[in-house]
Amino acid sequence: MIIKGPYITEKAQLETQKNRYSFWVAKKATKPEIKKEIQRLYNVDVQHITIINLKGKQKNIRRKSGIYSYFTRDYKKAIVTLKKNQKIDIFSTE
Repeated sequence: MIIKGPYITEKAQLETQKNRYSFWVAKKATKPEIKKEIQRLYNVDVQHITIINLKGKQKNIRRKSGIYSYFTRDYKKAIVTLKKNQKIDIFSTE
């Protein structure tokens, strides 16, 4: 499974006005694989892809660091730019 789901935040919603959509993707996914999968799933033409590797954050338990802390998982995010006059419906807020 290459595409894990949409990455929906306030900033990502604003980017949809510029035809840019964000997705959680598998850590080993490449740009050509992501492009092919987006085109197959949503029937759109992908113009450009940007990939961002994000590190997990440190979480403390009971406000203590050290032995009482853990890290969330690292993940990869893909920002997909579509050709003009195309959109993906799952991101629409109407």
